[in-house]
Amino acid sequence: ALIKKNETGSELIKIASMPLLAEMLIPSTISKFKKKSPNSNIFVSSRQSSAVYQEISTQTFDIGIAELQKKKALVNQKEYHYECICVLFSGDPLAKKKIITPKDLSKKKCASFQPNHFITKNLINIFEKNKAIFNPHYQFQNAGTSCVSIVDNSDTYSVISPISFWLISKFNLDTSKIVFRRLSSSIPYSFGILIPSHQPMSQIAKSFLSYLEIEIENMLREIDKKGVLFKI
Repeated sequence: ALIKKNETGSELIKIASMPLLAEMLIPSTISKFKKKSPNSNIFVSSRQSSAVYQEISTQTFDIGIAELQKKKALVNQKEYHYECICVLFSGDPLAKKKIITPKDLSKKKCASFQPNHFITKNLINIFEKNKAIFNPHYQFQNAGTSCVSIVDNSDTYSVISPISFWLISKFNLDTSKIVFRRLSSSIPYSFGILIPSHQPMSQIAKSFLSYLEIEIENMLREIDKKGVLFKI
């Protein structure tokens, strides 16, 4: 493997991550990894998922984390597939239900992602199929954490990824007035760890990869403990 070194001669690990995990999961992995490998230099770049695929396929980076895109010939991926979660106001009569249908949410104001986001596209699709009216009243770049403040009455709701749910708990946001429920028409949330397929990894990058896999398993376990991890 081509071992990258920096000016001090230390081995360099380059990681490209989607923004949702670049701020919390990657630093948490590094904090554990540096105890074992204090001299390793680590470079982290926060990129949109399509850019992460590009960086890995061109071997510019050693390890990537991204929402899954079309498979690329030059990228190997370890995949994780889960369902998105519905966020409701705790005082909403729907909060008494375990599973929420598009009909239940018809005409309610959604704190949604922007129109080109895959969660929004999926919502439009399942609402149409169920003859329900989708009302994206509040649109955000990242509805995942914004929804905590917006879903404050029975007329509003949101649909977020399990990773957004994990970040909400990590940021210690006040979730006392919201509940999380399963959707009857599931919206898949798929992400993965990416590595270049045509180049062996350095031993140090392999070692970091195993730490990263453990951190992802820990994250998924934390979501599961709260009862909102639904595997596809």
